[in-house]
Amino acid sequence: MKKKPQDSDLTEESLPDDLKTAEIVDALIWIPGWNAHSMHFVESGDSVPVEYSRHASVHAISPVQYTKINCLRALMNVTSLGAYVADGKFQLDMSEMGA
Repeated sequence: MKKKPQDSDLTEESLPDDLKTAEIVDALIWIPGWNAHSMHFVESGDSVPVEYSRHASVHAISPVQYTKINCLRALMNVTSLGAYVADGKFQLDMSEMGA
């Protein structure tokens, strides 16, 4: 799997190949999740991003991230992924995780 790029490197070329060739419905579900995992390392001098970033929220939470738009983005990611799973388009094989 490709290494996750820095936020400034999020381009079409940085997407995994399976997202580049995905059907539009699949791409609309997975690309926002890909973007939400952009890397930010405060200890390396990166500033905490204002935009929604799951990685930054886990490693360097800041009040600047608590905005209505970021709340909406997170809610949209969870809702769309939940609908995707509910429609049976994504199934997790727990045997691959040692379960």
